[in-house]
This record gives sequence, C-alpha cells and structure tokens, in this order.
Amino acid sequence: MEEGKFPVDMTGIDGGEVTISVYAKNSLPELSQVVASSPLLNVHIVFKGKKECHQNVKLWGVIDVKQGYVTMTATKIEITMRKAEPMQWASLELPATQNQEKQKEDKTE
Repeated sequence: MEEGKFPVDMTGIDGGEVTISVYAKNSLPELSQVVASSPLLNVHIVFKGKKECHQNVKLWGVIDVKQGYVTMTATKIEITMRKAEPMQWASLELPATQNQEKQKEDKTE
C-alpha cells in the first residue's frame, strides 16, 4: 500500500465548511473509505488493479465529525467537513513540527 499525497482541490477554508475534492481516477468507491476523528482525517482509496493508497491528515482545526459527509465516484471523492468553529484555516493540514519531519525522514532512509 502506498502512502502519499493525492491530487486535491480545497474550498471553504475561510467559512464554516471545508470541502476537499480528491481526484482518484479508476478508484473503487465500494472498497475505499474516509474516516474522520477530529482533528484527524484518514483517506484510504482502492483502485482497479489492486492498487491502494492512503493518506492521514492532521487537520488545521477541529471539525464536527457528525456534520460531515462524503460523496464517492470512480473518478473523484468529495469530503465535506463542518468546522467546529467558523474560523479561517491557514491551510488544510496542520504543519508538522521539525521533530515530526525528522522522524518521517528517518523512516524513509
């Protein structure tokens, strides 16, 4: 299984909702999943040909997990999350600390 960044578009970082469009051509929606447990988001996509990819995201802010929803097709996964507080996020993902970056580098070497 691959871990990595998906091609995404994001809207609404300055409003009450954040919508993420994940472009996943040839994905199998019935086998893919999105799990949110504020402030974490886990996206696991299964593609035709038994290829799998996942990404764990530590979100910039807290979300109301019960108010979110996901729409999946064979080409795109759309994740809509309601922010717990309607504040502007600087980005989707909380920046990693220097220590976390070093741990990632050590794992890949």
